[in-house]
Parts: sequence; structure tokens; C-alpha cells
Amino acid sequence: MTWIKMTMNLKDKTEVIGMAADLGIDEYTVVGMLHHIWSWADLNTVDGHARGVTKTWLDRYVQRDGFAAVLEKHGWLSVRKHGISIPNFEKHMGKSAKKRAQGARRQEKCRNADSVTSASLEKEETEEKEETEEKSEKDKAETTEKTEKDKAARAAITRVWDFYVRLFDLGGRRITLTDKRRQKIRTRLRKFTPEDLADSLRGYKGDYWWGEDFSRFKLEKLLESDEMVEQGMDFRKNPRNGQHTSSKPDTKFSRTVQNLKEMFDDRQESVSDGDSQDGSGVGARDPEGESHRLLGSPE
Repeated sequence: MTWIKMTMNLKDKTEVIGMAADLGIDEYTVVGMLHHIWSWADLNTVDGHARGVTKTWLDRYVQRDGFAAVLEKHGWLSVRKHGISIPNFEKHMGKSAKKRAQGARRQEKCRNADSVTSASLEKEETEEKEETEEKSEKDKAETTEKTEKDKAARAAITRVWDFYVRLFDLGGRRITLTDKRRQKIRTRLRKFTPEDLADSLRGYKGDYWWGEDFSRFKLEKLLESDEMVEQGMDFRKNPRNGQHTSSKPDTKFSRTVQNLKEMFDDRQESVSDGDSQDGSGVGARDPEGESHRLLGSPE
């Protein structure tokens, strides 16, 4: 591509302003004429010297009388005996000048690229730093929230355990909150509040039939399942009295009493049958003696 070097502020140079004033035209028109002449010189001369070219030809070439004289007046044209010359041609035009201009342009591009790259890297570093800080703050908040939840959960477990110990008066026993018991409480707290568990424990403590066997008050049993908790809460709302019902638990003591009663009834029936067969009462058994032997006569 063929090109020439022209500065961006060419129209603002004092020489161009003076030429425009001398010719009675604007600076943009002067810049256009200069571009026209310099392009011709770059294509048709080696060093800016044009043998045989006159000022008259230049005026005709740019279609403006007196333009060549104005160029000469402001030092941008040299008129010689055998032609004309453009001052500082090698500095601004020609191959060497173009090479210098291209080199300077490449260096400027590199500096701009470095500047852009540096700015981009700085922006990326800033964004990464902000993202890291934001993530750190988020992690810190999540950790704090988790810590608070863990503290609240441990406090709730301790509250339920302390209530259980006080309710069943276990303070004097060697009983501790083991990991198994802690996990049992934690599991129930997923569905129920500490107050719900307290109500359930009160329900079992106040129930008539559950009160017959203290082994039933083990925490592992009372909180064995969600159904057990709900049953205790129901006992709390609707307490059962001491009437015998089908829901009475089959404790060891009650089974023993029931077996003795059945054996006594069987003996009574045998004695009654013997009396009816022997009206005189001969051979009749003494029911009172039998019961004494069965239950154990006091000494």
C-alpha cells in the first residue's frame, strides 16, 4: 500500500494558517492541496527534487494560482534553476522515513498493547481479589451460621437431658449423657421441639400404668421413635387413671399376681366339686389351708 506521513494536527500549524490567510481559503483546503502535492512527490521523486517542474505547474496541479509562491514564502518549497525541491523530504517521506514511521507506529502499538494488557491483568486481579474476599465473607458467614446452629442444637439436647434427670429424680444415680443418648435426642429434635419432648416425658411420668415399672422410663425407650414421643404427648393431654384397661402393660409384678389368682381360683373350683360329690363332707379339702400353702403361711 502506498502512503505518506501526515501529522494529525497539520491544519493547526502556523504555516498552514498563514497559507490559508494568504490565499483567502480555509485551512482544510490547504491541507488537501498539501496532501495532493506530497503524494505526487512521493511517487515521482527519490529525494523530493523534481527537475523541470515549475511553480506554474504546481499551481495548475492543485488548481490554485499563487499556491506555489505561498509554499515558498513559508519555507515549505524551494525553487531552483532547474526545478523545485521539497525541504526535509527524507525526514518525512521516502522509504527510510516510512520505515522509521512504521517502526515508531509498531512501538506505539506495543506500548498500547502492553498498557491494555496491564490494565486487563490489573482488572482481572482486582476482580479475583474481590471474588475471593466475597467468597471468604460468605464462607465466614456460613461457618458462623453453622456454629450458631450447632451451639443451639447442643443447648437444646442439654436442656432435654437435664429436664429428664430432674423429672425422674435421677440426680443421685450414676447416669450420664452418652453419645447414644445424645444422638437419640438429636434425632427426635429433627421433628419435635424441646418443649414437645418435655411434654412427652411428663405424659409418661404421670401415666398410671407406665408408672408401675421404672425400667420403662429409660430415655432410650421413651424417645425410641416419633410414635413414642407422640404417645407421651397424648398421655400428657389425656392422662389415664388407675382403671384396668386392655392397654395396661404386662409387667412382671402384675403377671405374678394374675398367675396366683388363677391358681387360687382353680383350687376353689376343685374344693367346690368335692363337696358336691360327698354331701357328708368326708374327704373335703380345706380351702383356707390350701391358700395358705399356695401363698405361704406366715410363721
